[in-house]
Amino acid sequence: EVSEEILKKALSGDAAMMAAMAKAVYEKYGDEGLATMAKGLEDAFTPVARSVGRKLGISLGKGMAPEWVKLDGFLASGMAMEYEFITVSPTSAYVKVTQCPYADQVHRIFPDFCRKVLIGVERAIAHSVNPKMEPHGEKYLPEGKEICEIHCDLRA
Repeated sequence: EVSEEILKKALSGDAAMMAAMAKAVYEKYGDEGLATMAKGLEDAFTPVARSVGRKLGISLGKGMAPEWVKLDGFLASGMAMEYEFITVSPTSAYVKVTQCPYADQVHRIFPDFCRKVLIGVERAIAHSVNPKMEPHGEKYLPEGKEICEIHCDLRA
């Protein structure tokens, strides 16, 4: 059995590698390179999000904020994070992350990583629930904020 401490160390190492890659891409290709990385993550993670969503009984493609909370919460549960989901309404919800194994390494190497690259994973999850759901980050631990706060809203 893998202890939580070992999991956190592994995730921290993964974060360092991903942040270093993103920094190198940014230095050579700028924001366009980071947007390409975010889109690549979205494309790669969408089948995973859809598969998990089906297993959770989520109505993919037509879901609302509570379904995003259910899917994102399930996927986040294995990431050694401390977080809380808040459903504001049927069309709006957000997650507050207070502890993340990625935060220190990403802060040290490339603080924009979550906002500009890892958001692709959140897009995959949100768009699997409903193509009109749009996630956006308000705050990020690696940018020096006290929490990460990711909102997800259904566009009209």
